Amino acid sequence: MKCSTPLFLLAPLALAALSLPTFLGPPASAATQIVEGGLDESMQTLQAGMKGLDKALGKSEIGKALELVSGMQKAAHEAKHGIPEKAATVTDAAEKAKFMSGYRLKLIELERGLLDVEAALIEGKVEDAQKALDTKVKPVKKSGHDAYKD
Repeated sequence: MKCSTPLFLLAPLALAALSLPTFLGPPASAATQIVEGGLDESMQTLQAGMKGLDKALGKSEIGKALELVSGMQKAAHEAKHGIPEKAATVTDAAEKAKFMSGYRLKLIELERGLLDVEAALIEGKVEDAQKALDTKVKPVKKSGHDAYKD
């Protein structure tokens, strides 16, 4: 089988393909993705968002509510990759791993609740958004604080 493309045209592509893994760098490990402490800003965004979201839903301000819930989703995602201060009190490695898994799963649950609020808002269902906030987001906040906050 004969290739009609001149070899000098294929050489740059071959070199680029060989250098791609080096250019992208090694994959980040889970340990490098976790941020020590620094959750204050994310948690403050979530707290302020919760208050503002309640008010916006009460006034049926869908645009404002969507803006707030989007910020809360971002803050929850960032917090999920952090380490709460209470983790420092857990000294056993297995218990610490269990603690951190629970923490991360709790924030995933929060993200799911916030997605439910967003979906209801996109559909123009303010009452459903309020219900999702009250039954899915607020209880997760309370149980998360009880378990993972000092």
